[in-house]
Amino acid sequence: MKIKYCFILNYAPHYRKEILERIDTEFDCIFFVGDKTYTPIKKLDFSHFKNKVKELPFVRLFKRFYTLKGLISLTYRKYDIYVLTGQTYDVSSWFLLFLNKVIGRRTYIWNHGLYGHETSIQKRFKKLQFNLCSGYFLYGNFAKKLMIDEGYTPDKLHVIYNSLEYKYQKQLRGQLQISSVYQNYFKDQAPVLIFIGRLTAVKKLEMLIETVKLLKDEDIKVNCVLIGDGLQRDNLKEMAVKKGIESNVWFYGACYDEPILAELVYNASICVSPGNIGLTAIHSLMYGCPAITHNNFIQQMPEVESIEEGVTGAFFEYDSTISLKETIKKWLQQYPIKEKKIIDNCFSIIDERYNPVYQISKLKAILYENTSD
Repeated sequence: MKIKYCFILNYAPHYRKEILERIDTEFDCIFFVGDKTYTPIKKLDFSHFKNKVKELPFVRLFKRFYTLKGLISLTYRKYDIYVLTGQTYDVSSWFLLFLNKVIGRRTYIWNHGLYGHETSIQKRFKKLQFNLCSGYFLYGNFAKKLMIDEGYTPDKLHVIYNSLEYKYQKQLRGQLQISSVYQNYFKDQAPVLIFIGRLTAVKKLEMLIETVKLLKDEDIKVNCVLIGDGLQRDNLKEMAVKKGIESNVWFYGACYDEPILAELVYNASICVSPGNIGLTAIHSLMYGCPAITHNNFIQQMPEVESIEEGVTGAFFEYDSTISLKETIKKWLQQYPIKEKKIIDNCFSIIDERYNPVYQISKLKAILYENTSD
């Protein structure tokens, strides 16, 4: 009998394009996706998928709780194996987990797992959710360790990491060359610190602006480019002016043109994310740029695990601008020019783990288990 898979996502952001396309190709499945129209993140275009994709209204209930309208009636008893985002605030997912547990349908949750800063109530909810599912797909090993320490069954925890548009980005990577993009803009040869992402408070980019100033005070000139837009843009620009470093900071703005991003990242010296780093780390390492971020993993995103001290980047003391300055200074002293071995180190970690090929192999190994597929 052909196994029918059901993938349920609270939302499908554009950056998950390749992994979802590969799922669409590799599995006989259907997708149910929340429209979640309020988010600023660009939505994935499903028009070319071979399997059916049905968008469901994302309905806010109270506070952070929500439901995907119609999910239960459309999915209950109709599929053999379910994979869902499984956020604890998703009421519809809870109903589906309970119902599938009762009738013996396999249901897997695919999300961050434990972060490490949950309240006792949040921990209880996540533990109950875990007990209802057949397995958990996680983005990183830190979450797996936290969950094992909390008494979760290790055999049900599967780390599959995360990814971006690996196939396309790898093609671009093969064409990359040193260019004068930064020399043309800044009119000098100084090392370039880069950040890619939304300019929001959680990213703590004021620390990066301050660090550029502190290094300048020590006669260490660096330039900085911020690729992205967000609520903090005007504040950061004003701060750069007040610090007298406006000529050293390039507010590039939002950019979704991947060949341009590839050139900018490849030619930068270091990617710096003073707050949590997330998929910025994957984007940066994909194009051979090491990353620096803080060392408090409880306040981090799982992609931080792609950074290995001295190999693909470095860590500074959480919330310490002085430590950030010293970490960047030490890195630039050791690597005044980005060496080939550093670039190759960055390439290797992405090619080994943080790509859809690896993710699909892990998903198949678990989802095909005990089936006739």
